[in-house]
Amino acid sequence: MSAKKIKFERVAPSQTREAWLMRALPHLKKLLYKAGGAEFPDPQFSVGLPSKGALTGKNLRIGECWTEKAHLGGKKCTIFISPLMADPIRVLDIAVHELVHACVGNKAGHGAVFGRLARAVGLEGPLRATHAGPELEKFLTELTKKLGTFHHDPLKHYKSPVKTQTTRQRLYQCDCCDKKIRVASDEFLAMHYCDNDIDGRQGLFVLKSSPNLPE
Repeated sequence: MSAKKIKFERVAPSQTREAWLMRALPHLKKLLYKAGGAEFPDPQFSVGLPSKGALTGKNLRIGECWTEKAHLGGKKCTIFISPLMADPIRVLDIAVHELVHACVGNKAGHGAVFGRLARAVGLEGPLRATHAGPELEKFLTELTKKLGTFHHDPLKHYKSPVKTQTTRQRLYQCDCCDKKIRVASDEFLAMHYCDNDIDGRQGLFVLKSSPNLPE
C-alpha cells in the first residue's frame, strides 16, 4: 500500500501522565511560593525509572530531580516520577518533594535549606523519604479532583527483563578432563596435559560460558 493513499483520521488529544503533571505544576508552585520558596523555571516532568534503585532494594527510589546542567539547553531541570506509583495523591506529593529540590537547588541536597522549605510546604517524615502531612494531603486530594483521572497503569513486575552481566570472564573447560579456567576472551586456544593421565594426553579448552553466547 502506498503511503500517499493513507488518510489520517482526526484523533482527540489524550491527556498523558506528563500533561497531567504539568497541569498540576502551577498549583504546586504557588504552594511553594506561599511557603517561602523562590521562583524558578518550570521543570520538565517524566514518568520514568530513576537512574538507580528504581525497581528493588532497601532504598527504593521513587523520584528524582535532574539539575538543569544535565540538559543541552541548561535552562530547566527534569523531574522523574517512578512508574511503580499508582495513587495520584502519592504521585503529587513525590512531585512536591522533587519541586523543593528544583526550588532550592540540587546542591542543597536534603540539608537544612531543603528541610525548611519541605516542612513549610507540608512534607513530613525523614527528609530523604518524605510524605504529605494532613494539610498537604487535603490540598492534593482537592487538586486531583480538579485534574481528573491520572491515566497510568503502574508497573508491577519489579525485576528488570534485562539480564545482568555478573562477570566479563569466560569459562573454559578441558574436553578431556574437568580442568576449568576463566579468560577474558571469546577466542582462546590452549591445550594442556590432563592431570593424573599416565598416557600424557593433551586436552583442548572449550568455551562453556560467556556473556556473548546466545541464550
